[in-house]
This record gives sequence, structure tokens and C-alpha cells, in this order.
Amino acid sequence: MEGVGKVRWAFDQHAIADSFVSDGTSPSTTSESNSTSTIAFVNNQLISHGFIRAPGLPLESLSTKDQDTAAKCLMGMLGQRIDDVARADEVATKLRTLTYDYERLSSFNKAMEDKVVHAEREVELFRSKM
Repeated sequence: MEGVGKVRWAFDQHAIADSFVSDGTSPSTTSESNSTSTIAFVNNQLISHGFIRAPGLPLESLSTKDQDTAAKCLMGMLGQRIDDVARADEVATKLRTLTYDYERLSSFNKAMEDKVVHAEREVELFRSKM
């Protein structure tokens, strides 16, 4: 669902998180440079969305396996955040719609109550004339 106020993330969280297999290793970690680029990517995502400040988390000193585990965990948390933002946008949209409907129906109800009061007055007027 496209809309104003949507957060645009620079990655597909499900595809990236799913690329990590259950033992914590990543297909992209066959060399040290790939592991470092994964950590740099995660840090850039965390910085760009305001979770941390530059230069990011110092994860380079960790072993490759620990870096992969940390990257998997952080990507999972970012993915959950994406889901939370989408859910919040959906709820906010529903609230706006319901608020609009409530205001419209309240206005209609008030108009109908005024018409009923006016009609009752006219009935009393006719009764008094008879």
C-alpha cells in the first residue's frame, strides 16, 4: 500500500534476513571483505534510520561468525521495525477514516435531530390550531 508518510527502507528485510541460514552463517561471508561489507551495510541502515550515530557499531573486532550472528540479529530487528511502522501506518489510516465517518455521521445525526424537533413543533402548532 503506497502512501504519504511511509518509510522507505533501503533493503528488503525478509530477503536479507532469510539469506542467513539457521547456523548463523551467511552465504555472503566467504571472505573477510564480504563480512565487513555486511557489517557496513547494517551500520549504514542503523545510522540512516536514526538508531545509532556515525560511525556506527564497532563490530569489526568480532569474529566472522559473531559478525554474522550480530548482522542477522540486527537485520531481524530492523525487519520487525519495518513491520511495526507498516502496522502503525495502517492503524493511523483506519483512525483517520473512522474519525471522518464519525464526524460525518454525527453531523447527519444532529441534522436529523433538528428536523425531528422542528417537525414536533409543527405538529404541536397544528394541534393547537385545531
